[in-house]
Amino acid sequence: MYGAGIFWILSFCIVQPALALTAGSFRSGHETSVVKLQTNTIAWNKRAGEYWVYDSTCSAVVVGTNPFTVLTASHCLNNLQAEDNGLPFMKLTNVVSHPDHPLKLAKVIRHGGGDIRVNFGADIAFLIFDGAPQTKWRPVPLGSSKNKTKTLICGFGYSANETEGEDPRCGTKTLVADVSEFETFLPTQYERVDEDGYFRLRRAFDLKHRRGDVADLLAVNRLNSQNEYDHTLPIPKFGDSGGPWLTRDEAGTRVVALTSFTNDLSEETVRQSAAKNTMAEDDAPFAAYGVKLDNPSALKIIRNALHAGADIRFADGFPLVGPQADAARP
Repeated sequence: MYGAGIFWILSFCIVQPALALTAGSFRSGHETSVVKLQTNTIAWNKRAGEYWVYDSTCSAVVVGTNPFTVLTASHCLNNLQAEDNGLPFMKLTNVVSHPDHPLKLAKVIRHGGGDIRVNFGADIAFLIFDGAPQTKWRPVPLGSSKNKTKTLICGFGYSANETEGEDPRCGTKTLVADVSEFETFLPTQYERVDEDGYFRLRRAFDLKHRRGDVADLLAVNRLNSQNEYDHTLPIPKFGDSGGPWLTRDEAGTRVVALTSFTNDLSEETVRQSAAKNTMAEDDAPFAAYGVKLDNPSALKIIRNALHAGADIRFADGFPLVGPQADAARP
């Protein structure tokens, strides 16, 4: 135990196949165009000496309807159980298929931008479906991330003190101005509480940021108006990976980023917090990151998806150029 007993660690969840917008409010999936992906993840259980299969949840956003195309985080597709055709088993649990033309995954477009553990900007994937939904879904155009200060983040999932819903949770967040500055996520006042723990957390933060280009990311924190960590504020966590970061202007709604990974507090910190303010023990993120859709690696994957027949809409100002992109602009 250190000092007052608060010990911090850094937990990056980019390799997890399911990042939930805890403390958010429910919004209709049709209103936000957010869909829930249910998959089967395969993991080796060393103690049992065998592979185990378990349900995983991620989030995605509808970006096109002809064919039905959704956009999610690439890491949501790691280590998934496959169908006979080699494509991952997947259900869109809040999308009802047309009875005569059931939805079936036809193509997956990902990678092309390098290893997402060091290339943060490559953490996007397009899922192209045969068939059609029973009801109409509104596709959300891809928009520029430049000069944005606020975003509406949506996704599925829940923490231990919340209940699962059929619709996504959403929360409005102010974007962090400088993603590379550790103090914008945990101010120096926390260093006085636990100097050793704060140092370890900051060192891990810096090491992670040196591995990839943080210019490809947007970020949000969980600080209130008094610059204090506040667990009642919404932030992505398990269940939200691939969920959209939306902006709205006079021209309409745009998706500018997708939930990619988080930084979490240590279990010891959460246990002590739970004793004081009923914070759920699995509700520990203090920072969340969204991969920009207009970063160079993402643009390469978008081009590949267009060539593969994906239906993708683009808002004015999005930096993708070419006949296919121009034809897809609303």
